[in-house]
Amino acid sequence: MEAETAAEKARRSAVIPGLPKGRPAQAWRLAVKQWNEVDSATGYALKDWPESWYTGRSQTNMGNNRRNRELVALAFASLDSDEKRFEQEYPECNKSFAKLCNVIRKKECPGRTSRNGTPEERAQRTAATQ
Repeated sequence: MEAETAAEKARRSAVIPGLPKGRPAQAWRLAVKQWNEVDSATGYALKDWPESWYTGRSQTNMGNNRRNRELVALAFASLDSDEKRFEQEYPECNKSFAKLCNVIRKKECPGRTSRNGTPEERAQRTAATQ
């Protein structure tokens, strides 16, 4: 039996701990901490995880959890890591972690449009050609 490498051991212990339920103010702070601070079990901060740890078979849970923590941590960093400013900009942070992620996602990624334009633009083109 081959000895397990340090990388294999770290991968096996790579788990994103859950966030506290019913305590959204603690949840977003813990998400920022998980994103930035090195986990003693893996030797990596969540932001530094190798891509293979949160893609492929692990994508559904690990990828989503990692992305949500990334969204919150980057939004927090964009406000100079100032808790008061963050709470003013995102009052949802004290209501629900999921709502906070949705608000940040909508703000940071306002939506996609078709390369053929919006539905209204396509309708106008269609009407103009008929």
